[in-house]
Amino acid sequence: MPTHDSRRIVLPRDVLVQIILWVEDTKSFFSFLDALHKAGTCGPLQPLWQLGLLHTHEDLWPRLRLSSQMLERSRERLEAILQYIPHVEILWAEDIDWLCQHLSPSMYVKWHAPMPLGNDDQSNWFAKWAQLPLNNVIQYSHPITRETSPDFFDALRHCHHLVRLSLKGYVDIATVFELAASSTQLMKLDLSGGMGPSNKAVLTDLVVTDAMQWLAKAPVRKFRLSRWRWDPQVDVATQEAFYSALFRCPTLTVLDFSMCHLGSLDLTTLVIPPALHKLRFISCCLSPDQISSLAEGLAGSSLQTLRIRGDDNETTEEYYQAFGKLLEAVTQSTMKTLDLVNCSLNDTFWGVLNATRLQRSKLARIVLARNRISDASIVANLVPAIQSNRTLNVINLDGNFISSEGIKSLLLANQARGVPLDELSVRNRFEDEDVALELQALANECGVATLKLGRIRVPRG
Repeated sequence: MPTHDSRRIVLPRDVLVQIILWVEDTKSFFSFLDALHKAGTCGPLQPLWQLGLLHTHEDLWPRLRLSSQMLERSRERLEAILQYIPHVEILWAEDIDWLCQHLSPSMYVKWHAPMPLGNDDQSNWFAKWAQLPLNNVIQYSHPITRETSPDFFDALRHCHHLVRLSLKGYVDIATVFELAASSTQLMKLDLSGGMGPSNKAVLTDLVVTDAMQWLAKAPVRKFRLSRWRWDPQVDVATQEAFYSALFRCPTLTVLDFSMCHLGSLDLTTLVIPPALHKLRFISCCLSPDQISSLAEGLAGSSLQTLRIRGDDNETTEEYYQAFGKLLEAVTQSTMKTLDLVNCSLNDTFWGVLNATRLQRSKLARIVLARNRISDASIVANLVPAIQSNRTLNVINLDGNFISSEGIKSLLLANQARGVPLDELSVRNRFEDEDVALELQALANECGVATLKLGRIRVPRG
């Protein structure tokens, strides 16, 4: 009778290599690779095992984060294994010829590097850059400068494999949407104009036409537009058509408007699309009517996150009523995150009615930073509401007028909750380090996993 060992099937080395390439978890991948090395069956992945001795594993697999330091130390090994790497992120821009030679269309290539400044042959560099098989270009941490903008956007016209594009700075929005209109695979677009009114991105009639064509034919998932304005020649009907195209896009999951005026956005005529899960209005000067219309649109939607960050909205009864209507709509929704920052929702707003609306919500996270909320409404109305709520696990009250006594009331309320808070954030300055330490101790005692107090100013002496 044959023994167990004699019946064991030993897979060929090339099959083992193909199997390991399907392992996405970094720790599991290198454990598997180490086992292959010990068995002498690493084969073509031996250089990758050697790279694991020199570099952080998370920088190697499943995404290779290619830096100048890594290339200087390990050029030959990198060249040997690049063909097996599914995802490459470029973090430096110096050796464009090497990148053109070794990156292939079979990879997912993410560009996250600063563009060269002061290059004597800048046009030629960008011509080569456009030949790279780029799928994702991020120029957010490294905004596009006035000097590089013309050459960058001339090159961008030829990047036809993009699925994601994130740009900040001197953005030629006309070129971006000309490219988008010709694409059926650009799914995520994140654009932010420059600082100052004269550097904002400008939406013209042609830009709107291209944008609507892109929204109609591509499976758009995310759209963010920040620091922009309308060209004066664009009439209200065209503006409304643009907004309508966004809200009709069946695949859109994230919509984000920032640092702009949305006076022509008529939310009474728009329906929140079923796929939309995140909707953000950051410094958009929404009117009370727009906020009320947004509240009406929440019914039946799948929205999970709503963020409205104001510019110190007027403390008028119209705004209070609109935000109250919004809170009531939230209680009837499945929304998990509500972010109302700098909206002037002060103690006057947080009376019994609106506090009760918060208590009835199914929210997991509420952000009410910089709303001039003081101990008065905390103790009288918000603490009872939070205590009775059964779903909240993250509360952010940063930058309000809440003293250590108000924070203690919030912490003590957690003791009676069926669902303990994961996080309470009340970041502000404290004059006394002893008070901060006392609050941290009380948080532990009351079962609050994380208490964020922010920066502590310790008296000198």
